[in-house]
Amino acid sequence: MQKVTKIYLGITLLYLLSRIIRMISGVGLRGHWPDVIIFYIWFLATLALFIGFRKLKWVRIYARICMFLTGIFMLLGSFMIPLLLWYIFSLNFICEKDFTEKYSVQVSDYEQGPQAHIFKTNGPFETYLGTIHNTRYYGMPLERIKEAESMKVVARHGEDMEVEFEFTDMKIICLVERHGRAMSR
Repeated sequence: MQKVTKIYLGITLLYLLSRIIRMISGVGLRGHWPDVIIFYIWFLATLALFIGFRKLKWVRIYARICMFLTGIFMLLGSFMIPLLLWYIFSLNFICEKDFTEKYSVQVSDYEQGPQAHIFKTNGPFETYLGTIHNTRYYGMPLERIKEAESMKVVARHGEDMEVEFEFTDMKIICLVERHGRAMSR
């Protein structure tokens, strides 16, 4: 097996493992950008493989399988292409804030309005805890979370919980809802 093939397989396994583990258990690399960077490295490596090694039989077969799956996706989900492009290019990302070594918050803008996703951090990894769905609490936009000085869990209600954000001028308690098993960034 060529060295380039081994490197490409390693990149593909890294990408697939990061996606599968995040979807199944909600655990992933810490922060927003590592996932985006891994995706683009895999995408560019795939293009380089298709262009540079197109004469190899397994590359042609792999390219045809990818084109077939892309064609099926385009037929079945063509109406979702703008939303998919919006997600892939991270146009929905607003800000990220780390609170101590324990929690981090990512604010994203969706069609329903801004949402804050709460993560528990464990070294270089993070676990999804839930989402703040309401766009405003007491007139405060969620984008203002980056100005918060601290965050702590106040109460738990089954899988849901309440968190308190402390600002210089006020404290706000928000309901964090846990929906589904995991969240993909």
